[in-house]
Amino acid sequence: MNKASVIGWRTVSIGALFVLAVVSAKAFYFGFYYYEDTRPDGRYKIVVSHVPSLLDVQAVPPGDSADRYVWVRLYNKDGAKLNETLTLLNSVSDKAWGDGVVFVTGDLVWTVPQNQ
Repeated sequence: MNKASVIGWRTVSIGALFVLAVVSAKAFYFGFYYYEDTRPDGRYKIVVSHVPSLLDVQAVPPGDSADRYVWVRLYNKDGAKLNETLTLLNSVSDKAWGDGVVFVTGDLVWTVPQNQ
């Protein structure tokens, strides 16, 4: 084996490890978190985070993030997950809280337990 092929193999390995480290750091440190919205009485909150992909390492032009898939999760004040769904970011409702319900998308509405 000549020295040039060893250097090429090491360079590729180091590059692959670097990309894996960047993706892992972003996934675990930042958690792919977009935002959260707490109900005015503080009993529930919605957390929106996007689904990770290998393309997250690349820079995305402005405006291209609206077609990403996101997780929308409903938690109570104790941190227990009550509901979750996978939807597109541009489908997530701006007005989240109603009277005893959560508006997730235009078609999806969750009722919140009244006894918690």
